[in-house]
Amino acid sequence: MDWLGAKKLLTRFIVTWLVAGAFLFVAATPTKTSGATLTNRFGTRFVRIDPGTFDMDHSGFRVTLSQPFYIMDRSVLDADLPDALKSSPKDSTWHEASQFCAWLSRADGRNYRLPTEAEWEWARQQLEGTSFEQREWMADWYRTLTPDLARDPAGPSTGLTKVIRSGTNRLSLPPEAKSSPWGLPKTSFRIVISEATGKFVPPPFSQVAIKQTPVSKLSGRDVAAPYFNARFALPIPPDNSPLGEAGFVGLDPAVMGHLHSPGLEVLPNGDVLAIYFSAKDSRGASESDTNTCFVQARLRYGAEEWDPPELFCDFKDLNDQSGLLWREGETIRFFGGGRGEFPLMPFRMAVSSNNGATWTTSLPYLDAPARSYTPQPIASAFRGGDGGIYFAMDGAKEESFLWRSMDDGTHWHDMGGRTGARHSAIVPLDNRGRLLSIGGKNTSIEGWSPQNISIDYGATWSPSVKSPFPALGGNQRPCMIRLSDGHLCLVTDSYHRKQGSSPTGWTDSPGCVVAISKDDGSTWRIKRLPVELPHEADRKNGTLGYATVRQGPDGMIHLLATMTHPCLHYEFNEAWALSTNGDIASQNTGGTLTTYSENYPDGKVRISWSARTFPGGRYLLDGKETSLYENGQKQHEVTYSNGRKTGEERFWGTDGTLLWSWHHEADTSTWVRYWSNGQKRIESHWNTQPRARDLDRKFVGMVADGAVYHWNLDGTAAGAYSFKNGALVGTLPLSAAK
Repeated sequence: MDWLGAKKLLTRFIVTWLVAGAFLFVAATPTKTSGATLTNRFGTRFVRIDPGTFDMDHSGFRVTLSQPFYIMDRSVLDADLPDALKSSPKDSTWHEASQFCAWLSRADGRNYRLPTEAEWEWARQQLEGTSFEQREWMADWYRTLTPDLARDPAGPSTGLTKVIRSGTNRLSLPPEAKSSPWGLPKTSFRIVISEATGKFVPPPFSQVAIKQTPVSKLSGRDVAAPYFNARFALPIPPDNSPLGEAGFVGLDPAVMGHLHSPGLEVLPNGDVLAIYFSAKDSRGASESDTNTCFVQARLRYGAEEWDPPELFCDFKDLNDQSGLLWREGETIRFFGGGRGEFPLMPFRMAVSSNNGATWTTSLPYLDAPARSYTPQPIASAFRGGDGGIYFAMDGAKEESFLWRSMDDGTHWHDMGGRTGARHSAIVPLDNRGRLLSIGGKNTSIEGWSPQNISIDYGATWSPSVKSPFPALGGNQRPCMIRLSDGHLCLVTDSYHRKQGSSPTGWTDSPGCVVAISKDDGSTWRIKRLPVELPHEADRKNGTLGYATVRQGPDGMIHLLATMTHPCLHYEFNEAWALSTNGDIASQNTGGTLTTYSENYPDGKVRISWSARTFPGGRYLLDGKETSLYENGQKQHEVTYSNGRKTGEERFWGTDGTLLWSWHHEADTSTWVRYWSNGQKRIESHWNTQPRARDLDRKFVGMVADGAVYHWNLDGTAAGAYSFKNGALVGTLPLSAAK
C-alpha cells in the first residue's frame, strides 16, 4: 500500500471511530426541555435543563447526562459579584470563577459550581437563541476526547489546563490565565445549580501509580562498574507516523507523529520523564500551528520499557513547542514555549513536588515585554549562587540567552546578553556568575561550534571562539550538564548535518559522541557512542538530533536522542564514558529480591512491589506490582521479570471499570482498550523486541506488528487492519475481529 492509500484508509478509520461512539445511542433527537426557570435571592435567573443523550458537536461523540441541572441563561456580570470579589467577569481566571461559585453557595444555601463541559454543551444545544459564543470556563480539566465519554463525564481528576468553550470551539489554558497581563483573549463564565458532580476519569497513566520512595531508600547501581544500554524511547506508531495512527492502535490520539525538542529529567524516585512537543497530524499540521501539544512518557525506575506516550498538556488554540524539564531536589519544573504574538507570555510553566503525579501550572510575570527572542526553551537550567533560577531560550536569530527569576519562578527578567549560537548548552562554572556556553546550530567558526564565557550570569558574553566540537546544522542540538562529582558531560553530533561532514582536524568519522571534562571544559575525553541511528529523513550519519542529557540520583546518565526512527534512550554511567567499553550486555541474573510498599496517610496500602538488586548494584523490578485507589479498589496491576513486563497488565477506573489491558509475552504484547460497558473497543499487536529500521540490533521497544481490530459499543465488528513493522499496510475482513 502506498502513502496515499494509507491516508485514505486512516481517514476511513477516523470516520468509523466517530460513528462508533454513537452506535448504541442512535435515537430521535431528545425532547426539548420545559424551560422551567428558577430565580435565586439575588435575582439571578437560571433555566432547568433536563437529562438527555446528545452529540458533543465538537467531537462527534455521544454523551448521556442522567441528572437535571439549572444553568444561567447568560454569563456572570459585574452586578452579580459581591464587593469582596469585584473583578471583571469578562476577564476572569478559573480560580476567580470558582471562588465566586463557592461564595454564592455559602450565601444562598444551594450548590453552585461551574458547569462540566458536557452540561455546558447540552445547555447550548437546548437553549436556542441564547448566546454561548463568548469564551467561558468549564469545571473540567482538559483531556483528549474519546468515544467512551458515555455517562456524566466530568473530565480527569487532575490536570494542567482547564477547558474553555466558545460555541463549538474547544480551548484550554492554565486556571490562572486571563487577559491581563499576558495579552490573552478574555474569558468569562456562567454557573449551574446541581448536586451532581459527574464521573471523573483517571489522569494519564504516566501520572498514575507513581512511587514516591526516593532512590536512596531503594538500591542504586555500583557506579564504578561500566554500564551502557540503549532502548527505543517511543513506540512506532506514533513516532514518525504523521497520519495520526496513535489512536488507530489504541494509544492516546493526542499524540501526533512528530515528537521533537524534548525535555528530559530523572526524578527523585528514579523514574525518567520525557516531555516532547507533538506536531504533524493527519492534516499535515506544522510545528508552528496551534494544534500542537506537549506529550509525556515515563520510564519507571527498575523497568526496561517506557510507558507509551500520552497527553501532558495542551494550551489549546496556542502553539506548544520545545519543553524543558529541570529537577532541583524534590521539585520538578517544566518550561514550555510556543510561537505566537505574546511577548508577555514567551513561555509557560508547571511544577511538581510528587515525581510528576500532579502538576501546578503558571504563567510568568515579566519586568518588560520579551524582545529579540524565539519562544523555544532549550535544555539548560540551573540555580545560581545568587539564588536565582536560570533557564536558556533561543534568541531571535543564531543566538541564545538566559531568563532569571529571583522569587522562585514568579517574576522573570531577560539577562540581556546573547551567546554566539542558537540552542546553546550552558552550565555554571562557579557560584559567582561565571558560565560556559558551547555550541548550538547554524553558526560555525572554521567548522567548529562556538564557545562563549559569561562572568555576570549572562548579562554579557565574551566573543565566540572555537570549541573542541564540530559545528551543527538543522535538527541538531548539543546538551551539557554538570555531573554529581563536579565533572562536565556534553553530548553532541560530530558533524554538520547540512554539510554532512566534520571539520578538518576531527579524528573520528561523523556520528554521535559523549564527552567528559574534569577541568571545567579546558580539556575533554571524547567517546563515540557504539549504538547510533541516522536522521529519520536522510538516513546517513548517526545523530542525536535534539539531544537532552541528565543524571539520576543513582549516578546513571540518561540521554534522549530525537529525529531518528524511532527516538532512542541511552543509559550509561561515567565509568563507561571514561572506559574503552562499547555496547555491553547488562547483568540480569542472580541478585537479591526485596519487597516494598507505600501507604496512604490513613495507613492503607497504596502500592506494593518487589525488585531484584544484582551483585553490581543494578535494580530491576521483579514480581507482581499492585496499585490501589484510596477506596481499596485496584488501580493497576502488572508483573515484572527482571525489568520486563510479563503476563497480564490491567488498569481500572475508580469504579472498577477496566480501562485497558496488556498481555505480555517474551517478545510480543497485545493491547486492548475497552468501552465503558466492558466490551472491547480496540485491540492491537506489538513486537516488543524489535530491530531498528536502520540498525540490525535488537532493542527493547514497541513496534505495531500484526492485526488491529475495532469494535462498536455493542460488540459488533467496526474494522480490521494490518500493521507491519509499525506501518499500516492494509485491511482485513471484518470477520477477523472475533
